[in-house]
Amino acid sequence: MKVATVKMPKDKPLTWHQQRAADSRLAILNAAQNVFLRAGYAASMDTLAEGAGVSRRTLYKQFGSKEAIFRAIMERMSEEYVSPMLHLIEEQGDMIDNITKIARRFASLTCSPVLISLLRLCISEIGRFPDLARDFYNPGLRRVIPTLASYLEQGMRKGVIRIADPMILAEQFLACAVGYRQYRALLGVSADVYDRDDAYLEGAIALVIAKDADHIRSRAANKKS
Repeated sequence: MKVATVKMPKDKPLTWHQQRAADSRLAILNAAQNVFLRAGYAASMDTLAEGAGVSRRTLYKQFGSKEAIFRAIMERMSEEYVSPMLHLIEEQGDMIDNITKIARRFASLTCSPVLISLLRLCISEIGRFPDLARDFYNPGLRRVIPTLASYLEQGMRKGVIRIADPMILAEQFLACAVGYRQYRALLGVSADVYDRDDAYLEGAIALVIAKDADHIRSRAANKKS
């Protein structure tokens, strides 16, 4: 089963004017994020403008709508947290080591206080604003899962990853890496005694690794020596 891979954009240096505009945009998004978390998605453009210290006209000029502002916040989070995780897939080296790093970063992101707060916001407002779910999901998991699935599929061909539907295995792998930690964080429940990163990571790796993967890795290491 072939899985499409998400192409990662290459970074280009910004001019001075572009950097200044980017810094201004980032400041507005940071302020808007705080307003959304405090007042909910029903916050008006006037409230967002006041929180950002800019005019309402400036907000409309830069973003066009409140929906676009929230979408830009989620896209920024994706670039800050998700893109570095996807770049790990492009790294050369041991595949098991790489997917361990991916699982660790994914768990750290999904249980971070900022993302938990935004997820609570989406859940509380989804009845009135159903598009919030799309804007929350698309920049993150919609990018991660197909890219990881393609990577796991490569591992299947090499005999490192067990044979399975790559999309399903990618979802299972990420879910296992997080466990119930995000669910408890959403509810504000105290961390369980078993909330240990290494234990979750070991379980996630055990789920996807082929039975004879250790033998394959040892044989490859012997060839290099």
